[in-house]
Amino acid sequence: MTILLAGASSEEGAAAARVAGQEARLRGDDVLVFHLEDGVPEDHPDLQGLQVRHARPDARARDVVGELIDAANSGDISLVVVGLRRRSPVGKLLLGSAAQTVLLEALPPVLAVKPAG
Repeated sequence: MTILLAGASSEEGAAAARVAGQEARLRGDDVLVFHLEDGVPEDHPDLQGLQVRHARPDARARDVVGELIDAANSGDISLVVVGLRRRSPVGKLLLGSAAQTVLLEALPPVLAVKPAG
């Protein structure tokens, strides 16, 4: 099976990669890094020693989160790991959240991770 990591070049993305690496080792799974943006490291230290594949959204895609959900629902994914940002209650009400969309629409379990601190 495969753990799908929503890759981002941020503190939240690094926290998600750390947890995805831990989960992959515990489960004996490989990791699919879905690059949500440019600048995501290809060789994250927390994924060293694991079977890692990389996927990117279609350059013509308008909905990167939709493509991530399609990848999550492809059948071979055992867990989706996403990083979360802290938002105020008003921000949660007014702004849509990519992580929230993944939580609601992905068929496999989703593990939402916040950075330490």
